[in-house]
Amino acid sequence: MQLTGDLQKVSLPNLIQLIRNGGLTGKIALSRGAQQALICFEKGSVIHAEQELSMGRETLMELFLWTNGTFSFIESEVTSSRRSIDPKNPAESTDAILRDGIAYADQQEFLDQMNVNAQTVFAPVEAALKRSGELDHVSQVLLASLDGRKPLVQILGTGNIPRRIALGALNRLVQDRLIVVREDVDRDGVKVELPEWVVARLKQDNADISKAIVDMVIWVDRLKCWLFQADADFGEALKELDTALEKETQTVSKKD
Repeated sequence: MQLTGDLQKVSLPNLIQLIRNGGLTGKIALSRGAQQALICFEKGSVIHAEQELSMGRETLMELFLWTNGTFSFIESEVTSSRRSIDPKNPAESTDAILRDGIAYADQQEFLDQMNVNAQTVFAPVEAALKRSGELDHVSQVLLASLDGRKPLVQILGTGNIPRRIALGALNRLVQDRLIVVREDVDRDGVKVELPEWVVARLKQDNADISKAIVDMVIWVDRLKCWLFQADADFGEALKELDTALEKETQTVSKKD
């Protein structure tokens, strides 16, 4: 069985449900501009997800935010190395993944409707301090970081808290009216004018230009790390080759 299509017509949750209900084994290849991702299934259960250099459950969660792009599903056997998700773990079951992924996409849509983006600056209201003790740990940490000066891109991109968890806490703070958007933030007059073709290209990856730029920077940094590691591995391989050639030369010399 082979399926191809557009994520604007067939959403990722619907596609996963189709594969789960059919008990299919195979791979979904996703493409959005320059971004590529892969999801593997075994008898209808998600067992692996990867995008660039990241993999696992949280990587798959980020793919639920892809509202545009293309997909291709092919039935095939999955190698043992492509297993970063354990469907026997209740938290990583396909049903749990679908539930959390759909909730994550809904939270992002809610913020999009409020015109919240990577450069939005939030500040706590006075009542927030009085109610902070009622909040969960992640909400408390996030509330302390929203100081009315730093934009979200500087807050959500740091720490060990997955973006999905932080975004859920942000939604709760917004809906409980414990934080408000600061409209009077001084941006130091920094403004970058991008050529129209650059803007059009960035929008192929994400309609939110700020998010597209952040994703691009993250991808470039990961690529640099990969190239650095590849260069180091290549150097080690050359050393091993030189050692092997030296031993071979010594063996030939002894025979002569």
